[in-house]
Amino acid sequence: MLIMSVDRWLILISLVITIGAVLFSIWAYRRGEKRRIPTVVKAPAPEVLVKSVVSRLAGFSVTYNGKSVGNNGVTALFIYFWNDGQLPILQSDVISPYTVSFPKEVRILDLAVTKSTRSILGIEVQVTSNNSESDSVVIKFAVLEPGDGLKLQIIFDGPPDSQIIFEGSCIGSAKLRVLAPDWTYFVSRSKRFEDTYMPLVVTVIGAAIVGCLTGIFNLIGRFVNPTFTHPLVIVLFVLLGFCILWAIGYVFYGWYKKWTAASVPPEIRSS
Repeated sequence: MLIMSVDRWLILISLVITIGAVLFSIWAYRRGEKRRIPTVVKAPAPEVLVKSVVSRLAGFSVTYNGKSVGNNGVTALFIYFWNDGQLPILQSDVISPYTVSFPKEVRILDLAVTKSTRSILGIEVQVTSNNSESDSVVIKFAVLEPGDGLKLQIIFDGPPDSQIIFEGSCIGSAKLRVLAPDWTYFVSRSKRFEDTYMPLVVTVIGAAIVGCLTGIFNLIGRFVNPTFTHPLVIVLFVLLGFCILWAIGYVFYGWYKKWTAASVPPEIRSS
């Protein structure tokens, strides 16, 4: 019968430490690379200023500068753009302008930079139209040092689920890194481990169950039936051991992803 002796526990602990060391090495290598990483992410929950149902109510209308708007709603979108790399990005490094493009049926009503990491970045934003077919926002800057960025507020005539396209590139970064909307990026790295406690608890409980079963099987084999070798017991033990290893790997992978995930600079992060 397989019994978790001290040697086997040491092997298991060494395996966990090795996995952690490998993940840390990968993270340290990636952090040590000197790159320009222009990054953009939109707030996960756009603010609906006017619902589309308002335009269908008798006696109600929404106008902007004398023009009727809000047939599909009016939405406020917040976009965060920053340099997540280790090298500065100069305006002369920009090969293709950084733009935020909207669908043809969406019109931008208002545009503003509500926050920036520093006031000396030379940030400029403007709305451009492509033959009156679609609106885009162009982001310009004099320089973005590592960690520099801005928070952009765009109010547009359209639904909150409008499909938005981010484009742009610079020397050393052929493609703009676009992050999927997730609140993880708006939380500091030191606070990202709270929701990983449950897998750790599951792992500890699983280890306790295996330890108890090991003790029970050992007692059965020693005092009740010395020839106790039922195949189901071995299968159950192997299955529990696999579940524990999976849970440990899940915890370490979750920690690694949360630690290495990008973080919106605190100066422009939503309060």
